[in-house]
Amino acid sequence: MYKQFAKFLEELYKNENFKCDIITFVPMIAGAAIGRFCFNFNYFQIMGLIAGSGTNPSGLAYSNSISPINQQAVSYATIYPLVMFLRVLTPQLLVIMAL
Repeated sequence: MYKQFAKFLEELYKNENFKCDIITFVPMIAGAAIGRFCFNFNYFQIMGLIAGSGTNPSGLAYSNSISPINQQAVSYATIYPLVMFLRVLTPQLLVIMAL
C-alpha cells in the first residue's frame, strides 16, 4: 500500500498544476475526515458527500455500482443543492463586496 501511495505522490509532484491539485484535494479529504471522526458518517455517506461537493455525477455512479445500499445517493442529494446554491451565490457576494 505504501508503494502505491509513494507512486501516487511522485506522479502528483511531477504535475505542473500541483497547487491546483492541492487546493482541490485537501478540502475534500478534510471534509471526509471531519465527517468520519466528528459526525461518525460511514464510508458510503462520505462517498456521496465527496461526489456531491464536487458536483460529480460520475462519482455517484461509481459509488452506486459498488454499494448495495442507497446511503451515498441520499448524501449526494443532500449536499448537491447546497453546493450549487453556493456556487451561484459566492461570486455574486464577492462582486458586491468588491464594489
